[in-house]
Amino acid sequence: MNTDTTQNIKSLADLRIIKDRIHNEIVKDEEHIGILWDELFHKHCSNEASSPTKRFSNMMGIGTGIIDGILLGWKLYRKYKGTPSLFRKRRR
Repeated sequence: MNTDTTQNIKSLADLRIIKDRIHNEIVKDEEHIGILWDELFHKHCSNEASSPTKRFSNMMGIGTGIIDGILLGWKLYRKYKGTPSLFRKRRR
């Protein structure tokens, strides 16, 4: 906030004008932040416009990520909570 505006306040009407101006700036900033947030987290592309090669490549990437996540989960499960393997020696 500028210090110039605090020195020019002489009445309640001046204060209301400044308050309305600041409120309008806040509303504009909120709208701008909303637009940026939407662009950041939502891709705006249509699958109909993309080529079959791009769609296949996208499906392969998603599938690879899912398989990688499943394998990581299985490895962590076996390391921390799983039963011993058939080929491991049991500790006594």
